[in-house]
Amino acid sequence: MMMEDETSATSQTSASLLQDRPIMVTSNILPEPSTEDSQATLSDHRGPIFMPAQPMVPMPRERTIRPREFKGDASWRSYQNHFNRVAEINGWTTDLKKTHLWINLSGTALDYVDQLPDERTYTYEDLCEALDQRFGSERLSTIFRAELDHRVRRPEESLSALGQDIWRLTRLAYPDFAMNAIGEIAKEKFVKALPDPSLRLQIHHARPRTMEEAMEFAVHHEAWTTAETAHNPNPGKARGSAADEALMQMLKEMKNEIQEIKGKQEVVKKDRKDIVCYNCNGKGHIARFCQAPKRKEAEN
Repeated sequence: MMMEDETSATSQTSASLLQDRPIMVTSNILPEPSTEDSQATLSDHRGPIFMPAQPMVPMPRERTIRPREFKGDASWRSYQNHFNRVAEINGWTTDLKKTHLWINLSGTALDYVDQLPDERTYTYEDLCEALDQRFGSERLSTIFRAELDHRVRRPEESLSALGQDIWRLTRLAYPDFAMNAIGEIAKEKFVKALPDPSLRLQIHHARPRTMEEAMEFAVHHEAWTTAETAHNPNPGKARGSAADEALMQMLKEMKNEIQEIKGKQEVVKKDRKDIVCYNCNGKGHIARFCQAPKRKEAEN
């Protein structure tokens, strides 16, 4: 009985203590802040508010394609087609096309445009028309034809470089011709530009159909000649070649012609011995070339 009384007394004392103290409840879940509280907090803050800096991401920039320069030594229409394609890719307006075209002029073309009046360069179309009148294919074709006719392979110039330049000049000299006609003209001009007569003769005998075949034959022949020269530095006089045979035949014909001329001169000299002058009755000349006084003058 006494143990039960003590237990009940202890429980009553503990209950009374719990009632006198406040009960604290802990939890891992935090309450969400209300909108009013956050606004009140921002309004109560009177100093500067520092927000976290956001990293600046550069915007991707498209690369601008730059056209090549125009110096006035090539076809204007070919350059105009190139420039218009570049302007279309870059998305240039008409005013930008005029600006970029003027910037990419140099040499003779820039000097010519700078001297034009403003009304001839007011728009992009006006500027193109002025350049076409000065550097158009029709105007320069005569110049390119003259250059093509006098084109000869330079010292230390490769055959491929010569062929490319011949092809360029042919297209500029004959802009309105078909491609097969241009190829035929370029083949003839390429063979003519070779300074070696034996190489020209062998290409003629090979009868190439295109300029590419003529260039290929010339390259193989030059490589073979270079290899033979390196193998035998002193080959001496070549015998039996077609070029030598043609040269010997030409020399033989010239010798025969010279002998024939000499024979005719001897005949003329023999005939002159029997000629009698009417003025002085001398032999070997006629009265027209007689140095004696004229017969009528002597009689007077």
